[in-house]
Amino acid sequence: MVKRGSVTLFANIFEEPVLTPVNSASLRQKKIDCIIDFYYYTGRKTDYKYSRLLETVSHTFFLSPFTLHDIIQGNLDKLTLLKQEFKDRPVEKLQKEMVKKWPHLVW
Repeated sequence: MVKRGSVTLFANIFEEPVLTPVNSASLRQKKIDCIIDFYYYTGRKTDYKYSRLLETVSHTFFLSPFTLHDIIQGNLDKLTLLKQEFKDRPVEKLQKEMVKKWPHLVW
């Protein structure tokens, strides 16, 4: 399926049509999972207080602190599971897991 605007935005530049759209809901969820993981990892690795931690993560993901707060609040269950999984493990083990899961980020 070729999306509207693909000729202008893609085919004219790369000479290939856009064939299939990506489910934006799955991308959104993947982004949220990454944000939650990064928030937890950064909080464990540093001694930042809440406001500094929000500032750091929001800067990394180009989100406002208010939006980031809402994302975290809406995903406390995931954050709690992450904490339970890694609370007794050293931050180095957490870092290894994050590198495996999100290799494109600098941990």
